[in-house]
Amino acid sequence: MIDESFSREMRRLKRVNAIKDFVGDTDGDALGLRFRHALKKRGFGATLHSLPMSDNLLKPIPDLEFFDDLHKYRYKGRWLPFSVSRIASPASPEAQYRFEQTRHIWEPRGNAVHAYCEALLTDQELPETEYGDWTQALEECWLLKDSEVLAAEYRCCDPHKGVGGSFDFLLRSSTGKVCLGDLKTVGTKSAVKRRKPATAQLGGYLAMLQDFHPTLWIDSCYTLVCGPGESRLIENKPDECLGAWVDAWDIFKVEHAPF
Repeated sequence: MIDESFSREMRRLKRVNAIKDFVGDTDGDALGLRFRHALKKRGFGATLHSLPMSDNLLKPIPDLEFFDDLHKYRYKGRWLPFSVSRIASPASPEAQYRFEQTRHIWEPRGNAVHAYCEALLTDQELPETEYGDWTQALEECWLLKDSEVLAAEYRCCDPHKGVGGSFDFLLRSSTGKVCLGDLKTVGTKSAVKRRKPATAQLGGYLAMLQDFHPTLWIDSCYTLVCGPGESRLIENKPDECLGAWVDAWDIFKVEHAPF
């Protein structure tokens, strides 16, 4: 049962339509400059600081809540109206229409395969699913098989921008590299080859990790594209992803500015 105070918060959330409520132009530009400066100054070739094996799982961000039914995040009692995916992958009205028209196809598939991936990585009981060809491709992916799990379905946020999101996995590979990853499902084998990397989206997650876990260093970012009986890993450098995220935020900020 959702109480009246919760309903009032949701009504207020729906009225939020300006980025100025979270970060002004000056702050947004400063954040972008900070990331660009960091890329030039120190790069991203370092590895994760050594931690005891029993303490390798990434700790959750305190005071960050996720409401699954609403697919909304709240940090320290304040709703975050924007999502990483919305900023990183803006869609035209035509594309959004096609997106909604095919939701009944891609949404249950995506939910089922993501749930299976999380269970696989966290040693939970694997759920039954009708998407066996997709889950088999997951199980055969070398990165998932041969790596130590540092986080799965990890929730993160940027309270300054009003953005929330969850990345699919953070792994330490068999070679010791720390890899941030996002899982994408597609409907055909040909789509596996055509799918573009989630560069800006990964950059958004990486930026949030930097804010809340400043001693955590990422060596590689991966988009894991999963189709029926086949998967493909697309690797990007972290600085590519951060740069793409800063660019995506700049565009989003301009398009949603109150003037």
